[in-house]
Amino acid sequence: VIILAATNHPEAIDTSILRPGRLDRLVYVPPPNFEERMVILQILKQTTRFSEDINLRTVSSLTNNFTGADLKALVRKAGLCALKASRAIIETQDISAATSDIQPSVSHLDLLRYQQFRR
Repeated sequence: VIILAATNHPEAIDTSILRPGRLDRLVYVPPPNFEERMVILQILKQTTRFSEDINLRTVSSLTNNFTGADLKALVRKAGLCALKASRAIIETQDISAATSDIQPSVSHLDLLRYQQFRR
């Protein structure tokens, strides 16, 4: 029997399930690092019109602790900013506006809790 589960609240898991012999392996998956965020942004760029002046390395460096879903929300918000300005292409100013609105869904405190649970 294989059981695969995911949670944002590992501290809420019943301790009886965590006893030896019940679950063989617990895996912590952290938010994507700089390079992983770059890959996610490049994938998102394939289906979204970005201005040539947008530097994905800069965007990746501004989005520490962002999940893939957070990055998608950021690009969506930037697209809405471009639409409001009657532009069909996302420009640097749209990314800047979106980064002020969109925050990582995993807080620093959450990350510390996850790392503590991992031990």
